[in-house]
Amino acid sequence: MKTFLLFLLYWSLSEALSPRTVAIIGPTGRLGRQIVQELSAKGISTRCLLRHEIPASTSSPKSLEEAQSSSEIAAYLQSLPNVTFVKGDLNDMASLRRLLEGCDACIAAHGASAPKPFWRSLILPNIFYPETLPQHPKQVNYQGLKNVLQVMNETSCKTIVRITGKGESPWSIFSILINALGALAKAWNYEGEQLLRTSGMDYIIIRPGVMKDSLEDEKYGLRDNGEDMKVTTVSYHQIAELAAQSLEYSNCRRVTLTAMNDADGGETSYAPLLARVQPDRRVFPVSLLEEHRKAARVGGLAIVTVLVLIAQAAVRLVLQLVREF
Repeated sequence: MKTFLLFLLYWSLSEALSPRTVAIIGPTGRLGRQIVQELSAKGISTRCLLRHEIPASTSSPKSLEEAQSSSEIAAYLQSLPNVTFVKGDLNDMASLRRLLEGCDACIAAHGASAPKPFWRSLILPNIFYPETLPQHPKQVNYQGLKNVLQVMNETSCKTIVRITGKGESPWSIFSILINALGALAKAWNYEGEQLLRTSGMDYIIIRPGVMKDSLEDEKYGLRDNGEDMKVTTVSYHQIAELAAQSLEYSNCRRVTLTAMNDADGGETSYAPLLARVQPDRRVFPVSLLEEHRKAARVGGLAIVTVLVLIAQAAVRLVLQLVREF
């Protein structure tokens, strides 16, 4: 009888913690699509923000692997149980209200794409890739998140999961390369994190390793308090699991989680790791923007110098070949 009562208590608490409706930003990205599938499989209603309408002629693929275009990915996701779409974007406050109204939580899996061609963020970025562009990391990773938080303040949705990345080391090789080639994507992700920490919302920040489609051996590693871990590859599926499961743990609020594969002490799931998570206890740097800018300028100069040297070597080689013939 005692065991049965404990089971009922656990079941009722799980039901209370499980969100009824979750908003997803970035649903068709490699990570976002996995999160939508994960929530749908759990029977949780998922409301997704989509920038473009799904053309009426788009057929629904039988699986994500069959989907080629973003429209086909969206069509597949829409065919899943409990999945609906709201047309809009991060700069459209009205569409954000339609997305978040009545939701229990929001998972922000969006991110800025690297400039194309890459040199736009290396050579005179204020001219060739200004921060006012809608696709710029400042607008996507920072201002877009600011818009979401503003609307959350006006609705009953008070919990947000944000997937970012390691951004507290401006002078690391990863940060320098991504910032130099990606228009300060790391920098603006960190500034977005700080928006969450001062927002008063129940935030869950996830800093994953290098994400890829699949891994042969998944060893789940997790640290709270924004504690650093050695950078490893993690699968999109792992991080999707983490984003969805973190909402089920009442202790997992106002936390910064680092998620990597841990070959030595990893678990086979996130459950035992999430049960031990504690809220952020340290003081995070208020802003790292200027340090990121300095590191990106140094890295950008180094990359341009290398490219010039390679070009010079190529010209010399061509001239030599011409003289020989």
